[in-house]
Amino acid sequence: MNSQNQSAKSPKDYLTDYLKRLEDGRDRLRAWDYCYEAFQKVINEVEANPDTLNFDYPPPKKKGVVPSQEVQKKEEVPSPEDPKKEECIDYLALHLGVYMAHWGMLRGKSFLREKNYTIHKPIVLELLQSKYRALYGMGIDELSKDENAKLLNDLIKELKRLYKEERYLHSNVNRKLATRDLVVTKVVLGAMGCFPALDRFVLAALKSSAYNPIVPQGVKRAAKPLLTRKEQIKAFKAIYDELVYPALEEIRKDEKNKYSKASGYPEMKYVDMYLWECGKALSDKTKTPGS
Repeated sequence: MNSQNQSAKSPKDYLTDYLKRLEDGRDRLRAWDYCYEAFQKVINEVEANPDTLNFDYPPPKKKGVVPSQEVQKKEEVPSPEDPKKEECIDYLALHLGVYMAHWGMLRGKSFLREKNYTIHKPIVLELLQSKYRALYGMGIDELSKDENAKLLNDLIKELKRLYKEERYLHSNVNRKLATRDLVVTKVVLGAMGCFPALDRFVLAALKSSAYNPIVPQGVKRAAKPLLTRKEQIKAFKAIYDELVYPALEEIRKDEKNKYSKASGYPEMKYVDMYLWECGKALSDKTKTPGS
């Protein structure tokens, strides 16, 4: 698309459209808030009680070595039957399931539509592993560092494996659907807020020069998944720095129109909001009348 065909709406307009909807506490988009806040609540509780609430997997035992009673006590991890641990996992799986439903993950051929919320329990347990703790709400500059980009990619790969395993055990539907970026990036956005959900609207916006003229040309290609995770993060950083952040500053300074969610969200959540609105607008423009 050339500059003559570009939308007259500004980044501020797109973000404002989204923020207006969030003023209604019952809007389906607010399901993200409740999911993210639920994970934050449990994470805060874990950090406040590291000795009594530990979700990490037990360390692998070395062959031929019998650890002393003192070491065994330090390595103790609450069993799956631990009431408090199970309560937290069930609580978060339920929130994650509701969020995924409101955000379109139970439509069409989605494997999730055939399952109830308990399918997310292994996913929740993985998300609660302490090695991923730093990713919660992580800013884009930090995520751009090689070690953090790798950590995010490792998490996404593991979530895909867990969903694929669930599919294999409980369903004969095409297992490829369980390994798409779409599903697991929705999960990461809902639980951690550190990476946008790569749904059709976000992908459409990324591939449209009309909405993001500064995004590297390679990101706009139709191939899926789009480039490497590191290159995706680089593109999202450019979008945030050049388009989203300046627009948010304008919105926050507007004395006439105050939006409660114009501040306080993770940076990648705002990138997701912006790209989702851009992609939605692009989709609306391409629809034929009456479709």
